[in-house]
Amino acid sequence: MYDDEILKPILDSAGGKALQKIRKESSISLEEAIPLLLRGQYNHIAHLDKEITEIKSQLKNMATKNDIKNMATKDDIRQLKWIIGIGFSFITLIIGIIALFK
Repeated sequence: MYDDEILKPILDSAGGKALQKIRKESSISLEEAIPLLLRGQYNHIAHLDKEITEIKSQLKNMATKNDIKNMATKDDIRQLKWIIGIGFSFITLIIGIIALFK
């Protein structure tokens, strides 16, 4: 769970000593409890950091999917413009032919 290789040995050592003292004496001082609390908080923060990284990755993938979806929509609009343009050209041609034979 640790990302910091400098802090890990310090917290593990102090935490291990505190746990041994708890097993022997069933209590520890506030100073001896602090490393245990820090180790717990550090593990908790490391866990949250991993979750946040996963969420960021998921959001990035969602943004990528939305970008692709928007690109498809832009391509569809371009195709519609061409179809409408060709349609209007065809209608104009038909009107011109009809006007010519009147």
